[in-house]
Amino acid sequence: MVPSSDLCELTLKFHIPIPKTRRKVDGTPTSKLTPTCRYDLDNLAKAVMDCLQGEDCILVDDRQVVKLTASKAWTECEVGGCEIKVKFL
Repeated sequence: MVPSSDLCELTLKFHIPIPKTRRKVDGTPTSKLTPTCRYDLDNLAKAVMDCLQGEDCILVDDRQVVKLTASKAWTECEVGGCEIKVKFL
């Protein structure tokens, strides 16, 4: 695979597992949890961008990203994850 040198827009959505200590906020199943956790959004985004660049990846360098949209949300899954969307311009 040859990495692209085109500019791109990057959209990241991080799925953070709900800590067991936060599962019972107010006792109702519809309680809204805000994903304020130890994972800083900027650090998560930087880690993904670092993984996307290099010889065996899709980007030559993370400087190609001209627009970055990142969010995080709780997930009921035990293991978290990240949805990654890259739009080359």
